[in-house]
Amino acid sequence: MASSTMIPNTKLKRRFYGPIILGVALKEIFRRDFDRTPNSVPDTHDGAEQGYHQFVYRLAHICDSKQGGSTVTAIAVLEESDCIRYLVGSNERKAEELDEVKDYLTRVLNIVGKPDLSSIDKMMVIVPAVIRFNLPRIKSYVNKLERALSLCIEHCKRDVEAGTEQGAKHLKETLLRLQAMTSFRLNRRLEDDQYVRACQKLVSQIHLISKHSEFQESIVQRAREGRIDISEHWTDLRHFLNRLHAYYQDVETIVRTKRRWVQLFHDFKVTVVPSSKPAPNPLKANPRSKAPSAHDVIGHMTSEPGEISRYRGYAAELQTLGLDEQISTETGKNGFKPIVHAEVLVQSAALSHIQTSDPARGTRFWNNWKYVGSSKPTCRLCGYYFELHPDGVQVRSSHRNLYPSWRLPDAHDEASVRFRDKMLNEIKKKVCDVVFRTLQERVPQGKRRDSNTTSLMAGYLISGDTDAHSAVSDLASRLSGMSVGRVDSEAPRNRKNAPRSVRVREVGEDDENFIVWIRPAGLRM
Repeated sequence: MASSTMIPNTKLKRRFYGPIILGVALKEIFRRDFDRTPNSVPDTHDGAEQGYHQFVYRLAHICDSKQGGSTVTAIAVLEESDCIRYLVGSNERKAEELDEVKDYLTRVLNIVGKPDLSSIDKMMVIVPAVIRFNLPRIKSYVNKLERALSLCIEHCKRDVEAGTEQGAKHLKETLLRLQAMTSFRLNRRLEDDQYVRACQKLVSQIHLISKHSEFQESIVQRAREGRIDISEHWTDLRHFLNRLHAYYQDVETIVRTKRRWVQLFHDFKVTVVPSSKPAPNPLKANPRSKAPSAHDVIGHMTSEPGEISRYRGYAAELQTLGLDEQISTETGKNGFKPIVHAEVLVQSAALSHIQTSDPARGTRFWNNWKYVGSSKPTCRLCGYYFELHPDGVQVRSSHRNLYPSWRLPDAHDEASVRFRDKMLNEIKKKVCDVVFRTLQERVPQGKRRDSNTTSLMAGYLISGDTDAHSAVSDLASRLSGMSVGRVDSEAPRNRKNAPRSVRVREVGEDDENFIVWIRPAGLRM
């Protein structure tokens, strides 16, 4: 039997989850009007604290290995008298999977902390390890990228034939080159090591392309213009290029961070936070229970009779679109079993660890920066929770999507029960405000995707590091083996001028045979 500490009493839980399910149902019936612009939440990147934030959430991102939300990861960094403690938690990972995350993250941090390795050598080791750990997600990205490339190439071909755009030919050539670099996905005989190397080459080339503003602007312009069915292909292309590029940026950010805060990579401990247990469906006591109607839910969202009548009228108009049927569908989903999201899980563990530690240890958030970094922007309910929580822990900006399988941490005493119920009531008020607005305006909040399409490097981590920036850019150029829109390569023609870790392409050697990464001698992960 599920613990009674998981969820509030029946009355409160129905009044909390009812508006959430109504909001999700409204999003589904208005899906055509859903915000399709890329999720480019403007996380601030200026200043030391913002640079630290980026380090933490990029560290979390390299641990989020699967699509679907189960491996969404959050990290908090605590400072103690004898160590730096990384607290790591995920939405739904088993104990053995969390142990794998702990070992993997420990290896990454140890490699970054090695004083005798250059930044390039560190990236040589860490990038393939990150790609390997995240292969389930990356394989999906590569497949979706290839599909988007095919559709966008056809669009360019039509523009070239019609002579409607001067840059279409150059753009088409670049896209064709990228498409050729995704062909490895069709080779089922490929061993994991070979697949990882091919992914490294693709990611390195995407990194180079990202520096060409004309290419980027061409894609953005096409994503904004034209029919939805065409512009959506370009939006998809931009999204999956940037999701793959994020892994390169993750590693670059993590490696650069050591120059600013070397202490983060020495005398550290990685502590995993167990994932929560899913609570039972809060709106259906058993499979035969009837789902609430929009009429019922609205009756509990406000105490004003006039407001109830008005919003019930809006809901009645939407029954032709199947509003109550959608509510029933959402309520009856097998996955509707609320869990504690990773950000809340780690924040709760961090605050508990600080409060229960021996005062002599001086446990606190590192540098007194109260922050929990997550692999994705926070959902709407997490955003509300952190906005309302009195401890002032900061998180990433929200993508505003609403997920019903959300709950607060277990409450084990009267004080924590009172706090939990107060938070739920405050969050409910904010949900109700948004749902009322959606009923009236018929435009749902949120984004098509919950991961960012664009991502910037923190200025604080880059500033004053021109040598490293040049070296990393040169590394990507040499590793990719080609330049944007052209067949020729900027790789050196003789081995004497090449970095010791990179095999240079010989004159006339086929790009497809150019293996890009070689691990520095003696280093393993």
